[in-house]
Amino acid sequence: MRARSWLAVILMLAAGAGAIIRRRLIAAPPPESFDQADVVLISHAHQDHLNPKTLARFTPGTIVLCPRPAAKYAAGLGLRVRVMRPGDELIFPGGAIVAVTAHHAGGRHSLKARSDGRALGYIIRGPRTTIYYSGDTEYFPGIAAIGSKYRPDIALLNVNAHLHSDDAVFAIAGLGMPRVVPMHLGAYDGKSSRLGPRWRAELVEALGSTVVPLEIGQSIPLPQPARDSAAHP
Repeated sequence: MRARSWLAVILMLAAGAGAIIRRRLIAAPPPESFDQADVVLISHAHQDHLNPKTLARFTPGTIVLCPRPAAKYAAGLGLRVRVMRPGDELIFPGGAIVAVTAHHAGGRHSLKARSDGRALGYIIRGPRTTIYYSGDTEYFPGIAAIGSKYRPDIALLNVNAHLHSDDAVFAIAGLGMPRVVPMHLGAYDGKSSRLGPRWRAELVEALGSTVVPLEIGQSIPLPQPARDSAAHP
């Protein structure tokens, strides 16, 4: 991994790896999103999260972390593909990325949600901040376990047809009430695009400033101190 700030590791979250299976409603990520990424995190193999043509835009040698069903779609592109299971870690200067369980269908065309490691979320631990990226997931007891073990400061939470309204509130509470950036809203047309603004507004109404909706190009500052040093084993 190139010796840069640990923040370079999470640029892939802004870049995304989704196939255009519906009409795209926002602009494609800029080239520098691909050129500057150290690591690409793939949560599962569904086409809106994993497109080989998108992956091919990353610099050869970029590390790709993914669950097993996704690995074959990332192969042969000059990338360093590493299959992850819940609990597996990638250590980088200043921190680590840890794969965690999600409750979602993991296969390319599968629809039945399971908590079997075929779909993943990720914990990104830096020197002073811990970030949880949920991937697609339904609410399930494992979310509270993630909150208890890692105590994230920020949650990048996919708020969509799989997790919204009361379930999203329960998930945020289970995570220990970190600041939440709602994601997976408005990129493509479909149910999440139509209902996403309502789901996001419900979260803001229920949890106030805990929820930080971001538009394209906006950002939030990272917390300076870790919330609990015990959360960084």
